[in-house]
Amino acid sequence: MVTPLEGGIPVAKDAAGNVLGVLAQHGKGRTAILGFGPEKEKQFVRRELGPAMMDNLLAWLLEERLKQGPRRWSGAVEVALPVRAEVLEVRLNGKPAAKPEAAEVGSLKKIKVDVSGIRDGEEATVKVSYKPLAAGRNVETLIHLPWASLPRGGPPAKLAEWLKSVNATIVQPLLREPNGHAYYKGMPEDTPDPVSVTQYQGNFLGDFIEECHKRGIKVIGGVYFESRTTLKRHPDAALADREGKRSTTHACFNNPDGQDYNLATIKHLLDNYKLDGLILDDNYELQNYVCDCPVCEKGLKDYCVRRGITSVEAVRPGWGAAQHWLAYRQEASRALAAKVAEIAHAHKIPAGGWVGASKGSAHLGEVFDLLGGMVYTEPPRSARLMLSLLGKCRFFTLLWAPGERPERMEEEFRQAIHAGSAIAGFWVFPPGHEGAGAMKMLPGSHEAIGRAFAKAEEEWLRFYRDNLLTGAPRFVVLDGKVGRQEMQLRVKNTGRKAAERIQGQVNLEAVLRAQP
Repeated sequence: MVTPLEGGIPVAKDAAGNVLGVLAQHGKGRTAILGFGPEKEKQFVRRELGPAMMDNLLAWLLEERLKQGPRRWSGAVEVALPVRAEVLEVRLNGKPAAKPEAAEVGSLKKIKVDVSGIRDGEEATVKVSYKPLAAGRNVETLIHLPWASLPRGGPPAKLAEWLKSVNATIVQPLLREPNGHAYYKGMPEDTPDPVSVTQYQGNFLGDFIEECHKRGIKVIGGVYFESRTTLKRHPDAALADREGKRSTTHACFNNPDGQDYNLATIKHLLDNYKLDGLILDDNYELQNYVCDCPVCEKGLKDYCVRRGITSVEAVRPGWGAAQHWLAYRQEASRALAAKVAEIAHAHKIPAGGWVGASKGSAHLGEVFDLLGGMVYTEPPRSARLMLSLLGKCRFFTLLWAPGERPERMEEEFRQAIHAGSAIAGFWVFPPGHEGAGAMKMLPGSHEAIGRAFAKAEEEWLRFYRDNLLTGAPRFVVLDGKVGRQEMQLRVKNTGRKAAERIQGQVNLEAVLRAQP
């Protein structure tokens, strides 16, 4: 509940008549005070209300700006290719474009072209040459198997065949939980899962990887950092609070001793299994907990010295300059991530970690090859921000499946593709796993995943066509062709914002043929 400002416009009320949102003007600008935001759209009974409310809000906020005079038009357009394209040259009207910029944004490679010299009503030809477009998917389809669901999805061949039946191209099973429970033949101190380790005749994970590879499915192993064995080996690696009291259950992963056992576990896993990638689950980001152990104390002091910060106390959370503490913890998280990536790269596979959908974890893209985006409560389009920030670091857009209506699952997967995701999928309990409590798959959910995944490339082609030309809104595509080695588009400056960006025929056959 908020108190309406004098002259403010209430925009939402609860059943008791309390004001939940207000629009008001303050000074020279406009201020919006809302009790809800676009990231909470999934909490609405009618989810379509969220985008409508945001559109109304933006229109209201921009009203004053539009009164200030005509907008300044952008002098650049962006043309898009599949992200795997290797650009060689860009030409505008037959002449090499001046310093063309190419950026990877999710499933697209966007090439910026300066068109400021094309006047209203004039046409121009944009030509991009690239290495022969290799066969490959534009959207990988992901299944994440959480807690205990790997062995309870059936024998390896059966589980792999189910993944193939739903058209998955990547599976990401959780292989070790934070309590040391392992679903593979791990370290001696691990607690072996009875179904997949102690009772299974053979090597469950090894057999599962082999069965997946037979069906063209990649396997990315998920691992939690573990505290129990770490503290047995190194009691001094425990978390410490402000008073110096040590935790009996949680290790500090900023401490080299706290990392030692976990890094050894990762090396053991990769030494013994032919995984296609490794991803840390979400207890490795050091900024997510406060620790005042000697290692963290010294690390913070050293950080302050390097940056000329005179008061260490001033950078502690709650002391008024917590951004420095956060920056230090993020720096330490990158150092830890780099150690994990080094182990993975020695085995010639990518490494990554699960994160949220906000930009607060984008800094990990500097050292990781991939980030798993837990897009659970946010709408799928929230992935756009991370996609725009990460460049070559790949981003998983992971959607929620338990308890979700099948038709809604299909719609959210389509939205993920249209947000630009190159890898998208679901957090899923497979057939044979009942789930836990209210977290159960609804009837028809697995079939919905299969339908959604089967249409991924078809849906991507629609997204690609819509984003073939972006940037300066005055420019439209009159006609063009995306060939195996060259894109050629004839564009026109219409002099005003165009309602339709593609106004003629564009041949995308080469993009279709490139699919495996």
